[in-house]
Amino acid sequence: MGLAGFNLRRREQTKKEKEAKVDYDSLTLNDLKQIAKEKNVNNYSNMKKDDLIAELRKIEGAR
Repeated sequence: MGLAGFNLRRREQTKKEKEAKVDYDSLTLNDLKQIAKEKNVNNYSNMKKDDLIAELRKIEGAR
């Protein structure tokens, strides 16, 4: 693998690590809803903060 391929792989891995380290508890409800929307969570707009956090963590664990 060339240097360009190595750098691309490293950037992708770093991005995944950053995504996995989100502290959902410190985010606002609106921030959580935006993340849920991006991750295609069903009925996210009707969820309470604790429910959203639980759902996002469940999705995160499935990766």
